[in-house]
Amino acid sequence: MFVYRSTRCFSRLSGPVLSRLGSLEAHQPFHNAPFSTTTSSWTANFESFKPPLHPASIHALTHKLKLTSPTDIQVKSYEAAMTGRDVLARARTGTGKTLAFLLPAIQNALANIQPSSKRKVEILVLCPTRELASQIHSTSQLLASSHSNSNDSARMHTQVMFGGVSKENDLQKLNQKLPFVLVATPGRLLDHMENSVVGGVKFGQILGSVSVLVLDEADRCLDMGFSKDMQRIIQILDQYKCNDGQSRQTLLFSATIPPALRSIMESGLRKDHITVDCVEDIDPATHTNESVHQTFLTLPDPKEKMVRNDLYRLSPKMKKINANSTPDVSQYRWISGLVDIVEDIIHVQNPTDYKIVVFFPTTAATQFFSYIFNNVYNISVIEMHSQKHQSNRTSCSKLFRNTKQGILFTTDVSARGVDYPNVTHVIQYGAAENRATYIHRLGRTGRAGKNGIGILVLGGKGEERAVVGQELKGLNVKRNKRYQDLILGETISKHDDGGGGINGHLNRKSINEKRLQKIHSLVSSNSESKVRKLAASVYRSMLGYYTTKMKAVGMMYKVDVVEYVNSLALQMGFRRDNLPQVSSRMVQNVGLEGIRGLNISEGEEDMENTGSRGNVRTSRLSKRRNY
Repeated sequence: MFVYRSTRCFSRLSGPVLSRLGSLEAHQPFHNAPFSTTTSSWTANFESFKPPLHPASIHALTHKLKLTSPTDIQVKSYEAAMTGRDVLARARTGTGKTLAFLLPAIQNALANIQPSSKRKVEILVLCPTRELASQIHSTSQLLASSHSNSNDSARMHTQVMFGGVSKENDLQKLNQKLPFVLVATPGRLLDHMENSVVGGVKFGQILGSVSVLVLDEADRCLDMGFSKDMQRIIQILDQYKCNDGQSRQTLLFSATIPPALRSIMESGLRKDHITVDCVEDIDPATHTNESVHQTFLTLPDPKEKMVRNDLYRLSPKMKKINANSTPDVSQYRWISGLVDIVEDIIHVQNPTDYKIVVFFPTTAATQFFSYIFNNVYNISVIEMHSQKHQSNRTSCSKLFRNTKQGILFTTDVSARGVDYPNVTHVIQYGAAENRATYIHRLGRTGRAGKNGIGILVLGGKGEERAVVGQELKGLNVKRNKRYQDLILGETISKHDDGGGGINGHLNRKSINEKRLQKIHSLVSSNSESKVRKLAASVYRSMLGYYTTKMKAVGMMYKVDVVEYVNSLALQMGFRRDNLPQVSSRMVQNVGLEGIRGLNISEGEEDMENTGSRGNVRTSRLSKRRNY
């Protein structure tokens, strides 16, 4: 194995890199002649690629994609892959990885085609999610369309397949014409390889002659439980590989190299593979884009009376919430706070240039906030999560990708691998699953050399200490003074907008009370049962989420979880004597037996239907279905 080095990729092979790559990568002997380059070989434009790119590919890049120069990972991956050896590539998010593997894959596949050879699938691309598969397919389609006037045009056809759509549609397209490029998710592909027949031949056998195998977001595939599927796919490809003297080339792209990936590397990569590392000696699971300004703010703690003597220090006097107390929910900001932030961005800060992605911790929260934004506040948002039908997810993804101004409310289905151009803000409404997920969410902005803003909104001082003080320590996440002022009910009197927001110097408390009253009426009204059901689902999902993440969000006891989530229910309009019901089974599953403050029923509401990421019974299989 050879590690590709340059001043634009990492400049030295040292301890941190070796320790992550491990003995499997760092000490394999070379089996081919050494691969080398000089730092001056970095290419300024696509026409300067060595060996030269196919003219049709250059046309697609410059005339259709409107690209003028390649990124670092595109140059290095191309040069490495054109040696014919397998490639392990690592790069930061937003650096053009899709073209980094498509360009050399198409180039090498075209070179291997014999004029009299039988039509076959030349390039197979595996990726973890439907959205990413659709995105890669769109790019491959665009490249293929520019080959329409070339001699290889008859072979340049593309297809995508993933779960959630009819298998018969896949087979119909395969029987009509085998694609030059096939993009697929592991579960659906393995199903076809083991069970489908195309033209009288097992589909697994057809794929045995593939020229180039691409494993994109390989670490994410493992995170989602696709390890066995990927191993089985490689096994079938090896079982039916052709004995025509040509060996299959594998291009593996992964942001990180976790230990579980090594078994995939052993079976999928040849020992003399080349490593292209464009993240220097920084682990991408801990690295954030320097083009993104990271900020956070903290919502008022529901247990504390909002006496604000200091801008960032709440009163130490605790106001305990119990069955006999009636807290002033207008001082809480879980619902109205997000509205204020979004309105300030779209009306004051970036009225002509905004594209916002808001991440929520659960599907139910995404559904609830999407509904009230679209129907209560008349702020149009696009809703994206795992409970949407695939056709809807595809159309929503395309809509947000192509819009110049827009707001996307989503879960972590949009956290990795999906490229939405020109995103100006990423708002994380609640802590991410872990440090790596926070970074990948943040990576939706600050792409393609542009700047971006990240805003992390936390639920209280305890969560602030646990997340900013510990989990994200070292990432330079600074308090957002503007929005902390706004959330704490202060008038924004500084900055260039002459008073702050569409409400100027008006007291925001009265405005927030009116908003909360409207939400309360919708939740308590029998005529608006949909909102009440959405709010009840949020309640149950947040119980599961916070129960499984207590330490990560700074909660010491399960009673703290119940009190906090009950405060969210009050903000949505429920009364303390009429909180949403939770089933005894759910209470048992999340370990809340004996905790006061719950409205327990004997029904069988299934926590899995609430969109809870904190479902302790979620299996690997259910994780796969969510994507």
